[in-house]
Amino acid sequence: MPPFVVFINDREYLCKEKEDIFRALTRSVLVKVPQGCRNGGCGLCKMRIIAGEVMFLGPQSARHVTAVDVSQGIVLGCKSTPLSDLRIEIVGQLKKYLA
Repeated sequence: MPPFVVFINDREYLCKEKEDIFRALTRSVLVKVPQGCRNGGCGLCKMRIIAGEVMFLGPQSARHVTAVDVSQGIVLGCKSTPLSDLRIEIVGQLKKYLA
């Protein structure tokens, strides 16, 4: 299966098959990005899915992503993998590294 394209602010990032979105973004940027917990507990990689579909890779911290957030398309990138090309908006601390 070819990689999915993740669009953020008119930039494209490739996400390999079964790769979480956070890993794809941090692999693709030229600046050092803090890795956070990589387990859904810190909220560093909080993002809004504007277009496309994701699959959850496990539980997300309710402290960082509430049920209302999920209904509005907000997920943690470390716990989500694309099922299609995505258009996303970073809403967590990762935003300052991808601007």
